Amino acid sequence: MKNLLYATDFSENSIPAFHFASMLSERLKAKLHVLHVYDMKATFISTVSLTYGKREEIMYKEQL
Repeated sequence: MKNLLYATDFSENSIPAFHFASMLSERLKAKLHVLHVYDMKATFISTVSLTYGKREEIMYKEQL
């Protein structure tokens, strides 16, 4: 094995997983690649949904 990919979410559980991946890559003499992916789409959608929900609430209150 030449390459080892370690994907992380930077959670508390990821720390021991990183140490294990590091140790494994040393034993296998493999190159360790660290990957972190952030989902911008999910953040954007939830923000838009909240904004839309607030606007809908205001319009409803104005009709009362």
